[in-house]
Amino acid sequence: MCIRDSPSYEKDSLDKFLYKERYENVDDLLKIIGLIIAVLQTPESLERVAYELAWDCIKDSVFYVEVRFAPQLHVGKCIQTIEETLIAVNNGLKRAAEEYNKTPEVLSGSKPQFKYGIICCILRAIYKGISCYYDQVLSVFLNSGEEKAAIHAGKELVLAALKVRDEKGIPIVGLDMAGREINAPCEMFEEAFAIAKENFLCRTLHAGEATGPESIHNAIVKLSAERIGHGLHLLDFKMSTNKDPKAFCSNLVKSIIFSEIGFESCLSSNLQSCKKLKSLSAHPFKQWIDAGVSACICTDTLTLAKTTLSRELDLAVQAFKLSREELKKVVLNSFEHSFFFGIPKEKEEYLAKIKQYYSVIEGKYKAVSYTHLRAHETSLHLVCRLLLEKKKTK
Repeated sequence: MCIRDSPSYEKDSLDKFLYKERYENVDDLLKIIGLIIAVLQTPESLERVAYELAWDCIKDSVFYVEVRFAPQLHVGKCIQTIEETLIAVNNGLKRAAEEYNKTPEVLSGSKPQFKYGIICCILRAIYKGISCYYDQVLSVFLNSGEEKAAIHAGKELVLAALKVRDEKGIPIVGLDMAGREINAPCEMFEEAFAIAKENFLCRTLHAGEATGPESIHNAIVKLSAERIGHGLHLLDFKMSTNKDPKAFCSNLVKSIIFSEIGFESCLSSNLQSCKKLKSLSAHPFKQWIDAGVSACICTDTLTLAKTTLSRELDLAVQAFKLSREELKKVVLNSFEHSFFFGIPKEKEEYLAKIKQYYSVIEGKYKAVSYTHLRAHETSLHLVCRLLLEKKKTK
């Protein structure tokens, strides 16, 4: 989509076009993303949005972020290679991190440093018109079909990501798979994910968002996923094709718990794109954590969901009546399952600082009226306010 194809140049009307309370399905949501990608076709635009995203996260007390995107969607007339997209995004994130990490609060140790990683997304399905890069790949594989072209593009992405990580030292921490899930099985990309695993690149996959629990199973068993994005239909045995669907789902959950697979729950995004989900209280998130699944709250798409991590935590507390300990566990799960760019000892030290900061904030506001926190609250402040609010209603 070219910028000239924009449905509007007025902020309010464009906002209405981009944001919907409900989409018909995941594919409907993906079409809207094309408009956003159209204005992110230069190194300058990618660096700018990465920089602004980092600062938005910092202001929301998100001290660690893994930015995931599909670099091949941005390769075209102004950006010639996958490497250039990764360098541009890293430049923006790095600049914001350096600015924040020089502030007095961080230098004094009263606040944790801001750290980040980059996750590269393979697209399950590609088709003509979504980017110049994919158009070129499709033209080369003209007689082989879209599936072969997508497989080739996925392999090229992981090889490029590894090269940038190893030669430039850019924190490429993981490989993801996103996009249209129906009729695009993840096992098509076994070779790409095998290359990632062999070269110590972490793996997370969008799975079980639009299809059943088999998609989650295949992501873990065939592509060695360490985390699952969305996973909405993990417990939906009616969507399973197994001859004993209830037993299959039960055994899958047990395996996920035993293998310590992390689940990235995207509440607002799921509510927007899944018609079957009538309310957040019907989301299986609470069932997951009650069963012992190590789940955390993610934002998915900040722009289209019009959300922040603070808001998602707020929604989780309200919808699932999370206790203080449950909420703390959910927040810390996100750090524990992070694809941290560094050695295990560095991750342990950083996690210890995060836990210490959480405890300080929690203790600081424990006895303060929650009404005084609203004007300046960040995500951790908001957590405390919600817990106080809940305590007062008992």
